[in-house]
Amino acid sequence: MRSFFNIVGLLFVSFVMLVSCVEKAPKEDLIVLDIPHLIQHSPTEVVEILGEPDTTYTLQILSRKILVQRYKKFDLEIQYLKGKSNDIIINDPLHIPFSPESLKYFGLKEATPTSFQENKAIKWKNYNGLKTIHFYKVQKDSTGNIVSYKIFFRA
Repeated sequence: MRSFFNIVGLLFVSFVMLVSCVEKAPKEDLIVLDIPHLIQHSPTEVVEILGEPDTTYTLQILSRKILVQRYKKFDLEIQYLKGKSNDIIINDPLHIPFSPESLKYFGLKEATPTSFQENKAIKWKNYNGLKTIHFYKVQKDSTGNIVSYKIFFRA
């Protein structure tokens, strides 16, 4: 009789553990990269958020010096204008669908794009404190499947 109660107790504990594991993940778990949290920060602040960059270098564009930090882990480039993160470029986000709904993966609420060309480009202007969000440079294989693209965020 005692073993019966042990088995029932064990089954109950197992059931409770199973139910607790099956709960839906919070919405924050969807965020791959929290863009609003990265934009308009100093290089030091970004390092505190993402860790040390793999590469740091300076570009010169139209007589402006732009600091660039690259993070291989995210296939990400952050460009700093006047000491603040201004442009963020994700070079190959293939684990993220090429879709307007994909804003959620970047800590942004879904919104209707300013312009949309199916499987070619998606753009939002003046959205959530960003001047531009642009999914672009789509490359497809011979069957028309998207094999790479870029995402650009500008503060």
